[in-house]
Amino acid sequence: MNQVDVAIKRVSEMESIMDQALRIMDNAKESPEVFLGFQSEIKKLEDYYSSQNWKDDFALDEKGMLPEELKRGVLSEDGIYDLLERNADLLERIGDSEHLRYGVIVTNNKHCRFVIARLDTVEYPLVFLREWTNDPEDGYDEYYTLYKAGFTVQEADEILDLLKADDMRKARTTLNNKFKEDGILCEFVGEVRLDDAVPDAWYDAWKEMETIITIRREHDSPAALSLSLPWDGKSTEPMECKKSWEDDGTRVKVTVKSDAESTSEELKYFITVECISDPQFDFSAWGSNEPGKFNAVFTEKKN
Repeated sequence: MNQVDVAIKRVSEMESIMDQALRIMDNAKESPEVFLGFQSEIKKLEDYYSSQNWKDDFALDEKGMLPEELKRGVLSEDGIYDLLERNADLLERIGDSEHLRYGVIVTNNKHCRFVIARLDTVEYPLVFLREWTNDPEDGYDEYYTLYKAGFTVQEADEILDLLKADDMRKARTTLNNKFKEDGILCEFVGEVRLDDAVPDAWYDAWKEMETIITIRREHDSPAALSLSLPWDGKSTEPMECKKSWEDDGTRVKVTVKSDAESTSEELKYFITVECISDPQFDFSAWGSNEPGKFNAVFTEKKN
């Protein structure tokens, strides 16, 4: 292949990347993950523009040695330059606002919890596995394992979409079917070693969700629970809401009914709280021996 043929092939390849980049930039606000995922291709344009190859291709074009029908926007003085300037501006406005998605799955064995995390600016998801034991003889113990390749990006998004739709059962099934125990960054470690093992590209996002992943076992069943209920004071239909004390995607169903002992002077309501997203949730802090549920009586005295 002679010099001209090599130049034609190279210019065509760069032109194709530039056309794709312009289309993706036009939709960058609507699809930031696509824009951010295309940066490696835009880097090829940047490298080409600053290389001797671009100068050689430009010189051949100036001599009229490239065919007239060849699309050659990449050889214009401002073509790639303007694209790179626009790309830098979009990165400043979009790239700095990393879109972090993560979800918590507690397995049927309530001593095992997965956190699947997805970051638009990184090409791979992370999977955190936290396991703990409570042996009466050995006392309390917990450890973490971190996977870099437990899922593909598409599989992680599928599970996160299921969690967003509150379909915990199907999310668990998908987890069981698609999780791969490879790409281990650390295993059976404590919080300090886990912090060290998180990749640099993930570190800011890790700090954002660290509390959800490492919350202490004794805090998993807190002594206070805040719920915001859409109750009209009369309806006995179950109401769904999120926990206010921890933004981990947990959803609960609350039913309020008038207690039989209620009077006009002292109103009593029988309240049932059920954890939808984790049927095995530990409500023992409220004296409940039933996994995922507890009952309480609320009293209101009239003055």
